[in-house]
Amino acid sequence: MASQTIHHFGRRASNPCSRHFLILILFLIVPLFLFSVVPVSAEDAMFRANPEHTGVYDNGGSEPGNAELWRFATGGIVYSSPSVADSIVYVGSEDKNLYAIDAVTGDEKWRFAMRGRVESSPAVVNGIVYAGNSHDSLYDLNSANGSLHAIDAATGKEKWQFITGDHVDRSPAVANGIVYIGSGDENLYAIDAATGKEQWRTTKGDWVYSAPAVANGIVYVGSEDKRLYAIDAVTGEEKWRFATGDWVDSSPAVANGIVYVGSNDKNLYAIGANSVSLTTVPTTIPSTHSTLPGTTSQQTIASTPTTSPVRGQDSDPAVALPVLAIIVTIILLAGGGHILDRVKNKP
Repeated sequence: MASQTIHHFGRRASNPCSRHFLILILFLIVPLFLFSVVPVSAEDAMFRANPEHTGVYDNGGSEPGNAELWRFATGGIVYSSPSVADSIVYVGSEDKNLYAIDAVTGDEKWRFAMRGRVESSPAVVNGIVYAGNSHDSLYDLNSANGSLHAIDAATGKEKWQFITGDHVDRSPAVANGIVYIGSGDENLYAIDAATGKEQWRTTKGDWVYSAPAVANGIVYVGSEDKRLYAIDAVTGEEKWRFATGDWVDSSPAVANGIVYVGSNDKNLYAIGANSVSLTTVPTTIPSTHSTLPGTTSQQTIASTPTTSPVRGQDSDPAVALPVLAIIVTIILLAGGGHILDRVKNKP
């Protein structure tokens, strides 16, 4: 049996048709290796999950590992949370620049001089990057500081600039063609996303450090006057306010008809249960118990969990294709020529 096996291998090696057959198979398989190792473009990601800042995330795609892929050095501290859109990472720095960085390679695409610290996390919508900047000091007379900028995502060129009365260091929310942003001048602004023209402003009792969230035509935002506000996204009219025990710098999340927000009074609030309309929430501080406004029973509310695949069933094409190619190649090398010979010599 051993000599017979050697004989078949020998015949295959010396048969021109067999060699041509193997070359053809290898020619078809090699591209699998090449295409399977090409880096996949990064998925879109943004501060608070989306331009509306609802704070509701999907499953985040595949689970990252802990290997450093690249690093990009700026000239200052990076407080800004990065946003990813169309395989480009956008992030601000204390060095007064907003950067666009290739998500796969880490190479700089462009930088835009914001003329002030960039602690604001960019929002990217329809090819436009929106980000704010902050004063360098109280004595900085440069009117470019304390402003919101709209920048072309592809070229890094400024499309418009909107100047507020103080620093803009939170992330803007964008919904239905309107940009919503708070400022240290105690105002919440609604700005036309295309033109940069003010649509309305509403004055709060203190700095607006909270990043607004937009859901179902309502803007939710906190203020250092210790309140959470619900404001009509179109008219700027206040729908209701909810008082807490301290500053509300937390950015609200909105899910399943409930607004979740933190406060400097050390509490996390869930506002608007199923039995309480979001337009009739009381303006009193809830008790220290977990009782929700408008209810008499203690409740624990959780959003509907997202469905995620079982870990053992996950499949990564970048790994599966090369392995499959190797297996097929081994099989063909071991028996392809022998099969071909038997077909040719069959009477």
